[in-house]
Amino acid sequence: MARASNYATLMWLTNIDKDLQQGNIDRAKKLTFEATDATFGVLERIDTTPESALLAVVPWDAFNMKAFNEQIATRAKQHFTPRLDEFSEASKNNIQKIVEVELPKSSCPVKK
Repeated sequence: MARASNYATLMWLTNIDKDLQQGNIDRAKKLTFEATDATFGVLERIDTTPESALLAVVPWDAFNMKAFNEQIATRAKQHFTPRLDEFSEASKNNIQKIVEVELPKSSCPVKK
């Protein structure tokens, strides 16, 4: 559960940082709120129904979790590698160990 939770956090943070770097402040604010809302919701589920907390956020049978986490890690590595020197040694080691996988084409519309 801790691993899945951290990959989910990495996904949110990568997208928020990407939007901030691109000057999409409103989008970054929206993602920050959505991530916070999801986190509060999970914490509530953990307190009330521990066994279903993660399943409420991640439908395990909907996709291959390992492949999904590898895609999240690949996106994060590609996004944060230019700032590698700013990270702690532990983070640098982890980022460098990520074996990049092929990413699926985005289903998000491209903004011009």
